[in-house]
Amino acid sequence: MASSLTYGQEKTRSLIDFHFTNGRVPHAQCFIDKEGRGGLALALDTAFHLLYENGETPNLYDLLRHPDLHFLFPIATTAAVKSKPTCDDFLAEWKTFVTDHLYGNMTDWLEIMGAENKQGNIPVSEINRFIPKMHLKPYAGKNKVCVLWGGERLRPEGANKLLKLIEEPPKDTFFLLVSNDLSMLLPTIRSRCQIVKLPPLSLSAVEGVMIDKGQSQEEAKMNAILSEGNLRIALQRCSDEKYLSELEGLFVDCLRLAFQVKIKKEVGFALMEWTNTAASLGRAKQKAFFLFGLSIIRQAMLLSYQTNALVHFQPSIPFSFEKFAQYIHGGNALALATLCEKAVNDIERNANPKILFANFCLELTRLLHRKEST
Repeated sequence: MASSLTYGQEKTRSLIDFHFTNGRVPHAQCFIDKEGRGGLALALDTAFHLLYENGETPNLYDLLRHPDLHFLFPIATTAAVKSKPTCDDFLAEWKTFVTDHLYGNMTDWLEIMGAENKQGNIPVSEINRFIPKMHLKPYAGKNKVCVLWGGERLRPEGANKLLKLIEEPPKDTFFLLVSNDLSMLLPTIRSRCQIVKLPPLSLSAVEGVMIDKGQSQEEAKMNAILSEGNLRIALQRCSDEKYLSELEGLFVDCLRLAFQVKIKKEVGFALMEWTNTAASLGRAKQKAFFLFGLSIIRQAMLLSYQTNALVHFQPSIPFSFEKFAQYIHGGNALALATLCEKAVNDIERNANPKILFANFCLELTRLLHRKEST
């Protein structure tokens, strides 16, 4: 399946090619994409080849306007749509998201939609509106395709109604689901779909994209390593260096205060001021902060264990990364990484940011001063 939308994922694309070649494309597939691995891109590539049968190269502009391609995605009330939102209300924003943030996540989508501080879900009312569309005959070709993005946000009632449609699909109708959490999907829906779990992108795939975006080979290599197979993070680093330097400065300030507070109790007030500053950031930036911290902790652990060839982080501000790495060891590295990962999950679940950052600071202080067990 030749593609201009999906980067990497050669094994998965080969499997889909095999299905097309043998005329055995599953009528329901679910791509599990934790973040930045290309689930939506792969679903759109698959949709293109189901809707266009003349071997054309995927063209995103035309695909998004194909009359037989239907979308379902999480929605919420906004300043522009104050009640009973539908996917049709946000089609313009959705096309912007797909065009500009194809490897984006739920936070990116909610921000573009204008509902940054809300959860977003796919309500049963939207499934009820959607079902009649799928029973219509194809308008421009042989097949109809539904791309459902954010499957983990399906409401239970809606999931049950969608299940009936997937169990007994109209003729020549295909369902392509994208979700970041397989466990959040209704078990009966999972059992009706071919599950395709996407691995992180290879370093070479991410590096190649970054070089195409204008980064030097050295910058692209470091970006690929720090992103750990998440193309969304790599693209963010590539497009906004100031944004990244702000995250780095915020994280370094937190580290310095966490080190000092054990010696100077009055620093606790400064740490609480830092908490207020961090909590005032938007959710997207809060999440980016913890993901950035996670990558730095992992790089520090590699340096601490003298695997220098794998260390590519270079501070852009005055900060002794080598000295910091001495405090990351077997006694706290896993706990620190878990702390950052949990914070990311809590943000996605709309945790109170002041409480979240205050707890992070306290735990960070405790863990940084933990001695390595002998």
